[in-house]
Amino acid sequence: MDTAKILVPGLLVFALSYVVVALARNLPVMLLGAALAALGFGASNPTIQTLCIRTVEPERRGVASNTQYFGIDLGYFLGPFLGGMIYSRSDYSVMYLCTGVIPQIVCLILFVVTWRRLKKRLY
Repeated sequence: MDTAKILVPGLLVFALSYVVVALARNLPVMLLGAALAALGFGASNPTIQTLCIRTVEPERRGVASNTQYFGIDLGYFLGPFLGGMIYSRSDYSVMYLCTGVIPQIVCLILFVVTWRRLKKRLY
């Protein structure tokens, strides 16, 4: 199956979850945002992992896999710091929109722009 058919909708749903959480004013809407986040992350993360492994030579797949997990850990480390800085200067909604939606839209644009070149590298 074409990776883009899974990754693009997954990232869009994940970005949408941040919008829903940013605009939530009650628990049911917050839970809807959480469900969308689980769906989007669940679709996009294994796809990104697969891309990381399939775009390198077989002997470098361990490095590619660990690099992807390092990126997630780096996001867990920097995200609260950046979110706190944004929150201290604005509000909760702006924090979620800036730290959730903008990075995912940037990643989505990078993926779409590089997909043809990346597709040629798949093993």
